[in-house]
Amino acid sequence: MAKIKTIYYWLTVCLIIFSVDIFLFSYDGNEILLREIQDPTAGMLKTEKIEYYTQKGDSYLKKSEYNSAIVAYKEALKLKKKNPEVVFKLGEVYRQAEIDTEAIEYYTQAVKYGINRAEVYLGFGMTYKKRFNYEMAEKQFDKAIEYDKNNIQIMKEIMDLYYRQGKYDKAIITAKKILSINGNDGNALNILIRSQILTGNFTEAKKYAGIDTNTKLMDDYIQVKINAKKPEESFGDGNGRILKAIFALRENNPRYAKKILETLIESKENTLSVKLGKRLYSEIK
Repeated sequence: MAKIKTIYYWLTVCLIIFSVDIFLFSYDGNEILLREIQDPTAGMLKTEKIEYYTQKGDSYLKKSEYNSAIVAYKEALKLKKKNPEVVFKLGEVYRQAEIDTEAIEYYTQAVKYGINRAEVYLGFGMTYKKRFNYEMAEKQFDKAIEYDKNNIQIMKEIMDLYYRQGKYDKAIITAKKILSINGNDGNALNILIRSQILTGNFTEAKKYAGIDTNTKLMDDYIQVKINAKKPEESFGDGNGRILKAIFALRENNPRYAKKILETLIESKENTLSVKLGKRLYSEIK
């Protein structure tokens, strides 16, 4: 028994010295247990190794461990240099890590190697948009939507891009399409109302404003624009009265502004609107 243990000991030493696949040998009764300690993919086929490292990268990416994900994906790429899926995943991880130059490089390679689907062009567009290259971003988003016409995420990116560029008519069209698929999308609703206000379509904006609490203030703003000459009683909400008073001041009508604020202050409610109303009232000459 002692002789067998000695043989296993020197065999292990030799394996370490000559950098062959390293195993830890232990003896337990009549069985020899081998445990790999150097290469976790030793003995795997090439395709299995690629899958192993790719799955490792996916796991790290889900946990936002970007450096580890990059290392894992690049190990997979060493085994197959023109692997479009792995190249695409590297583009994704670099984009999420906000390393834009590398993200664009890997997205470009992914397309070159045959990845032609919505996700790669979406990632491409998001990277360009973050770099304020709106022209290139729009081109990539247009390609993305060709592959997945009802993808709300792509449509929201396009809508936001139109809004940022001041293309409000296009933003309105895209927002309405999103809302036709998901009527509760707050972001689309917000952009729709803002775009309609900025294009002067107050009556149209009124149809959507006030649907939820996030658009209530815009509803008050629209009410002021549509009914600028109506008495303040039509604005029961404090925010609406403050907005109306501000508009009156802009039109050089301080007397009317004070009249509006007086009705708010007289309510004696302990609200932020009343406090703001009192402060504004005290500053009107």
